Amino acid sequence: MATIAVHNPIGPEPAASGSNSELPLLRESSAGVLENGKQNAEFIMTAIVEQMGVQYGVIPSGVSHTRVAPTPTETLDELSAKSDWVLVGSAD
Repeated sequence: MATIAVHNPIGPEPAASGSNSELPLLRESSAGVLENGKQNAEFIMTAIVEQMGVQYGVIPSGVSHTRVAPTPTETLDELSAKSDWVLVGSAD
């Protein structure tokens, strides 16, 4: 009979390092979200921005959608006009 090995993909928790001393710089900054249409991308990224609002005073400025690369100039212009910074990514 064959032996099956089961491996736990969760390793030990990394030791805390560094500091969040730069996060106060985000206080009252406006954050946009640029999502690419992947499943749950908008949900995850807006949840991150909302949590940063609770913890650090970040102000959500909206969500833009793109399904093409590179992102159209009009979309980038719209985001940069209303956001101090933008969370960009996907949820593959």
